[in-house]
Amino acid sequence: MKRIALAALLIGYSFSSFDAHAQTIIWSEDFESYADGDVIAVDNNGTNPAPDWSFSPGSMTNKVFATNPITGNLSFYHRQGISTWTTETIDISGYTNVSISLNLKEQTCESGDKIETFYSIDGAVPIEFGDGNGDAGFNLTSNIVNNLNGNSLVLTVVTTSDAVDDKHKFDDILIEGTVSMPGVDVVTACDSFTWIDGNTYNASNNSATYTLVNSSGGDSIVSLDLTILNSSIGADTITACGSYTWIDGITYTTSNNTATDTLTNSVGCDSIITLNLTILELPDNTTTLNGTTITANNATASYQWLDCDNNFLLIPGQSNQSFTPALNGNYAVRLTENGCIDTSSCVTINTISIIENTFASDIKVYPNPTHGAFFIDLGMTHPSVQLTLTDISGKLIWSKLQQNSQVIDLAIDQQVGIYLLLVQSQDHRAVIRIIKE
Repeated sequence: MKRIALAALLIGYSFSSFDAHAQTIIWSEDFESYADGDVIAVDNNGTNPAPDWSFSPGSMTNKVFATNPITGNLSFYHRQGISTWTTETIDISGYTNVSISLNLKEQTCESGDKIETFYSIDGAVPIEFGDGNGDAGFNLTSNIVNNLNGNSLVLTVVTTSDAVDDKHKFDDILIEGTVSMPGVDVVTACDSFTWIDGNTYNASNNSATYTLVNSSGGDSIVSLDLTILNSSIGADTITACGSYTWIDGITYTTSNNTATDTLTNSVGCDSIITLNLTILELPDNTTTLNGTTITANNATASYQWLDCDNNFLLIPGQSNQSFTPALNGNYAVRLTENGCIDTSSCVTINTISIIENTFASDIKVYPNPTHGAFFIDLGMTHPSVQLTLTDISGKLIWSKLQQNSQVIDLAIDQQVGIYLLLVQSQDHRAVIRIIKE
């Protein structure tokens, strides 16, 4: 289970309809929302239709909202003359620490050109704020004022240009404040939560209250609506053979009851899991080869012999501790003991076809059975070797003499059947059964 952000963030964090410390947008203006050529800013912030901005003195000539040649974006664009733009009255009575910010830009600024920003609180005399105002050349500035308090606010921007080719604008206006009105603090937390009253709550609570001070100096009572969700614990009990890789990514080769990992439960809180692991020993899977008989060294397991050359196919009826194959090949045994299963390494058998051998070394024939071509390995080099191939009735197929040879490449061009190969060198001889499929 993937841990979600809730488990990591809920502790000590309030998801609430009221946050006594968060800055909230009170009023904003982005002139790009108006059409190119508009001569007045229609209300976008209030519920009653009214202009957002009024202007004076003079006519609207050269005082329009248009695609601004300075930025290419729609904004207030003014050329030549003086124009005073004043916002509608903005209610800030429910907020404290109110701030104003807006972007100003002017191109081809000359002596006498300026953009001035003013704010007025509760009808008082407007106060100029910000940088880049007055007779100074500036290209782009952001005028900002902070920590304003009151019931109403009016923002005014005055633009002055003394030439037709002057270009300047104001745009991207944002008024923010801290909510100071009474409300309910809705919180969801895991296990416990410490509220603004300094108390730590370990259970859900919808009766606690706390008194703040609003912008008018009066009481602002906040109620807590707290839901406490619970973390959980559990155990993961596992029995494994040899080793086990747990959810923590660690591979354990011995029993363990101390490892833990933290997931996320159904309510989004921590779910702490403890590992209760029992590692069982794998059965001894070694073998011993004696002639053509393979024996499992483990005498207390259950056995099933497998054909390694045939995708480890089960050999029917071969479930004893020892196995003597009828054909050359590669064989393994699967052992089961105490609920655990393991498989031995494959053992190669290649001497089953040797009927007689008086040579000093072992003789190997492969492949056998064969589709025609096969090899004989005498184990050492012999100066002269006589090879005679007959069918099962004794009919001569061919006879060959090999000089200074150890590994000899041979073939049977006859039909499918059983053949006998006689190998002679000085006073040594061997008889080998060859099966052609």
